[in-house]
Amino acid sequence: MIETQKYGSKLYKPTKPYHKMSMQELSDHCKICQSLDKMPYKKIKRIENLEENELQKRIKRFLLKNSKLNRNTKRNERQKTNKRERRKHVQRKTKNKKRDKQKTKKTNI
Repeated sequence: MIETQKYGSKLYKPTKPYHKMSMQELSDHCKICQSLDKMPYKKIKRIENLEENELQKRIKRFLLKNSKLNRNTKRNERQKTNKRERRKHVQRKTKNKKRDKQKTKKTNI
């Protein structure tokens, strides 16, 4: 029963109706709710008892932290593609060097 009580928490309730929220506000609210789903009931109760300004600071910090993660993954994807291109370029160079060595060996006889 205790675990199902967490869905009645004030943290799950949106600040305004869904149809009046912007897309950013709606996605932020969904992120918060998903993180609350992973938390135990005791921790949610502890967070509920915080002052309003402290609660807003924590929410803001949480959202900033999650948005940075998304930016980093995009950067990592770009780096991966750049590494692949560099590898291909290096492989081409080594193939050309091998060909050149073979040609020189034949002519030096």
